[in-house]
Formats: sequence, structure tokens, C-alpha cells
Amino acid sequence: MPAPTQQSLTLANAILKDYYGPALARQLNDELPLFNRIRRRTRGWTGRRYVFPVHLERSQAVRAAAEGGALPSAQAQGYVEAVVERKTILARGRITGEAIEQARTSRGAFRDLLLEEMTRLKTDIVVEAGRQIWGRGDGVLAQINGAVNNAATVTVDNPGTRFLHRHMKLDVWSSRAAGAAREANNLVIDSIANGTQFELSAPATLSDNYFITRADVRDANNFHELTGVEAMVDDGGLAASYQGVSRAANPAWKAYVNGNGGNNRALTIELMLKAVNAIENSSGEQPNLIVCHSSVWEKYAELLHQNRRFSSAALQGGVGRLTFSGGGRDIEVVKDRFAPYNRMFLLNTDHIHLFQVNDFTFMDRDGSQLARVGDSFAYEFTVYFMGNLGTTRCNAHGRIDDITAAA
Repeated sequence: MPAPTQQSLTLANAILKDYYGPALARQLNDELPLFNRIRRRTRGWTGRRYVFPVHLERSQAVRAAAEGGALPSAQAQGYVEAVVERKTILARGRITGEAIEQARTSRGAFRDLLLEEMTRLKTDIVVEAGRQIWGRGDGVLAQINGAVNNAATVTVDNPGTRFLHRHMKLDVWSSRAAGAAREANNLVIDSIANGTQFELSAPATLSDNYFITRADVRDANNFHELTGVEAMVDDGGLAASYQGVSRAANPAWKAYVNGNGGNNRALTIELMLKAVNAIENSSGEQPNLIVCHSSVWEKYAELLHQNRRFSSAALQGGVGRLTFSGGGRDIEVVKDRFAPYNRMFLLNTDHIHLFQVNDFTFMDRDGSQLARVGDSFAYEFTVYFMGNLGTTRCNAHGRIDDITAAA
């Protein structure tokens, strides 16, 4: 080989170093607008379940009468018992002893790897809870759109792949109601292709219109996820009973719902005013927070732009903090990525609580957050939460359905 006539980066590769930046670059969204507000209002409990009485019906032994008229027949007030059932969320991590030892100082790694894995796992379980509080408790993530015949590609809708992630383990159920049959268990997502399709790690045969959940978050008759906002803010159409109280038998336990039969329509100021007034008429209080998906939030921002009704925080060329004036007070309008599409929720957070046996914490009853793994040079750690989302006043909340908004 002839001698090189000049030095180059290729020839000098052995003496060149890689230059590492100072920090780990975060790419994941950990923001939980609604959940972080609710966490400020926790109610602790122990025992079997959280129970409280609810006054739902007045005595009707009240009337006008003529002079000397007979007294009305006596009646009693109406009370029921509301029950918040405990749900458990678990998260588990594992790390080898070599990884701990060789990545515990800044000279060997960007982060102490054990600390990083434990910290991120705790964040992950909180984010999962932030998703669960928006559901009905049945764990449904998507609905299959088209039968799958011994194939790995799955097409979904309602609401597409927005809640699905690579490596997630899935079950498939014939219905989202109690009594459903499980068609498949522990399917593994290999990749997310787009907003409506994902690839499994192995071919499967799945039925059209069946429902997808995380693996083992329910059985035929029991749901293990948190009972979320969709069940709480309802008039019986999605959740016939809530916290053990029948909405058909107890109309005061219904939230306000304004739908359009599944046909989307434009969001209007009048729809929002009607919702606020209906909630105030039922509960005596106005909602203090409006939450929706960003696509619906954008439609509300357009309304403000068209009507020139900006809050004082509005910015030139866009909008800042959005509020809605329902006549009594300005109600903040916030967006949450986990909120359902095409819906707007009007909430009174004074009556929403995280009823918890414990906060998100590591298992450490034996004195250590780390547990040795059998005969392996490795350790495991587990984060858990026990509790549920709940409300003490269903009629203090409301929902506008069927809003035209492109996600």
C-alpha cells in the first residue's frame, strides 16, 4: 500500500474523540393537566372501600293549603350509599448488577442508570394513571376495524392508535361490557405504523369491531383500571350506574350531557352557555374547569377569534390562556392529550377527588426498594398505587358530545 500523501479524518479516526453533550435529551410528554389538578385533592382511606352517604331526593310532603286544611302526608328524605372501590396500578422494573455498577457515576454514564430507571418507572405509572382517569374503567384502548386473518397488521379506530405503544401487551375482547369473551391474550405490539394501524410481533386472527385493552386489566366480569371521567360525567348512556348508584333510579346522580346522536356539529358559545347553566341549575354551582382534547380546544380558540372575545392573556398572532365566561366567573379552558376526541368536559374540581389508599410509591415493606432476582446478578423494583378516581357530586359536572374537530 502506498504511503499517504496527506492526513485526513479517515486516517486519523483512531485519535478522534466523540464529544458528548451535558445532558440526557428528553423526548416524551409527561404533562398531565387534569390529573395534576386532581392530585391536589386527595382523600386517604384504609379498610375495604370508601363509602359515603349521598342526599338525592327531597321530601315532597310540602304544599299550600286552605285555611284549616289538612296536613300533607309525611314523606322522608332520599339517601343512598355511594361506594368508591379500590383499584391497583402496578409498574415493574429490572436491572442487572453490572449495569448498576458500571453506570453509577458521571464518568461512566450520563445518568446513574439505577436512579434513572427507578425515576422514569415512577413517572411512567403516573402517566398511565393520567390516561386511565379519562376512561370508563373497562380499559378499552381501541376498537378493531376490519377482521384480521392470521396476519400481523391490525387496523383500529375509536380512537385509533393514540393509546397504543411499541412493546405493549394486549388482550382482545368481544365487548367492552361485563360478560365479554376474551379472544386473544398477551399479543405484543411490534411497531406503530400510523394513526390507524399497528404491527404485531406475530400473526393473529382477530374479529372485526372487537375491543383492545392492555393485557390482564380485566376479566369477564371485573374491571381493574381506574373508573375515570367518562363514567363520572355521564347521564347513564355510558355508565348506567356510578359508584354503586343507579342513575335511572336516582336522576340527581346524573351529570349533564348534550349530545347530537353521534352526528358531529360545530361548537358554539350557546352550547357552552347552555351546559354551564344546566349544571348550575342542577347543582347550584358553576363548573370551574373546562377540559378537552387539543382539537376541540382549537375550535374554541377559533370561536374566540371570530367573536373577538379574548382573555387578557391572549397573544398577538395566537391565543394564550383561554377562559370562558359563564356569567358567574371565568372558567379556564385547558387541553389534555388523553381527553376523548369530539367532546368537551365541564368540571367542578371541588367535587372530584383521588381517593387513595397510598400514593405512587415503591414496594419497600421489607426495608428495601430493590429485590434480588433469584439466582441472577440482577435486581427488581416495583411501584404501586391503590385507590380510585371519584366524585361526591355528579350533577356538578357536564359534557358536550359530538363536536366537529379534526384530531
